[in-house]
Amino acid sequence: STKSNKDERELHLPVQFLIELGYKSMKFLIRKTRKVKSITLIQEAKNLTDRYGRTLAYVLLPNGKTLNEILIRQGYAKPYSQVYCQELPKYQKLNLKAKIKRKGLYSLTQSF
Repeated sequence: STKSNKDERELHLPVQFLIELGYKSMKFLIRKTRKVKSITLIQEAKNLTDRYGRTLAYVLLPNGKTLNEILIRQGYAKPYSQVYCQELPKYQKLNLKAKIKRKGLYSLTQSF
């Protein structure tokens, strides 16, 4: 697809490897949410969608933690810096820590 080709050029990683990273992230997400019955989406008034029309939100779990932070802290997602959100500075710090500690996907690559 056009997006995967663009990602391959920007990240200098083969498309197949990027797809594998996506599956690893998805499997982590499924493990973390397997028993979750409901979530709450919290949006910032000025950041409802990104430039592609995708919904932007904090995913609040029943235990009060945000799925966004869990995924970033564990190295299975990175903050989307093209849109500023209130938590972006915190998420960038968590992402750097995950990268330094080679957590999650960072155990396989230094960029994704």
